[in-house]
Amino acid sequence: MKASVTLAKCPNSKDLYGMRIEERENDWVRTWAFKISEQKAKHEGYESTKKSGSMKPIPEYPGCPYCGGMDIAQCSCGKLFCWRSETSTAICPWCGQKGEYHIVKSIEVEGKGI
Repeated sequence: MKASVTLAKCPNSKDLYGMRIEERENDWVRTWAFKISEQKAKHEGYESTKKSGSMKPIPEYPGCPYCGGMDIAQCSCGKLFCWRSETSTAICPWCGQKGEYHIVKSIEVEGKGI
């Protein structure tokens, strides 16, 4: 079984968290989420993860460890953040860009530092 960790931020708290992703049936799915410091994430090399897939959550996925958000969005800056799909607009906690977000079928994650 292949597994990896990719990073996201919570737009409510602006805090960093890791999402454990696992390859299942030729797709990457989210299986766990956990709080992590920038220092620990850099030490583990999580900021350089490169994966592509649906990143759908499994039923047991706990969501964002700060706000419980189950959905993720990807900003044009390339970074991921939790998002509640009931709203279409959000502000990226990484770069501050406000945009409209929609559920996507596939996400390409390419770590670009923290």
